[in-house]
Amino acid sequence: MRAYTQNLVSITFHPIFVNTVGLLLLFMLFPSLTALSTNAKNTVILLITFSTVIVPILSVFILKITNQIKSYELREKQERKWPFAFTGMGYLFSFYVLQKAGISAIVLKYLLACSGTIVSIIIINNFWKISVHMASMGSV
Repeated sequence: MRAYTQNLVSITFHPIFVNTVGLLLLFMLFPSLTALSTNAKNTVILLITFSTVIVPILSVFILKITNQIKSYELREKQERKWPFAFTGMGYLFSFYVLQKAGISAIVLKYLLACSGTIVSIIIINNFWKISVHMASMGSV
């Protein structure tokens, strides 16, 4: 049971999922977002999940298949550049689409904060290998 709980916490708080979980928290904590229909909320969550979780995961698989990275853990700082770039582009894409759709400023600001965190990580990662776990928690 303990190993199951540890794996669940590890997966839930993995950097690639943390900001999507943060978005879910936004929907639960801010009454102004409850004006969105359940269908609209689900669409927003699916868009963000696809562009910031699915696409980066697929990019890691492709990089691994093409031998651009050694492991899925991205242990080397130079291996992290492209997956982080895809994640950042996903947040910017989500921001652009949702801005055009007229979504709440709270969600848009959250997406910009996530994008800023990713850009900061990419820049800092050129010099030091930093904890992406802590950076993603900080953006939430």
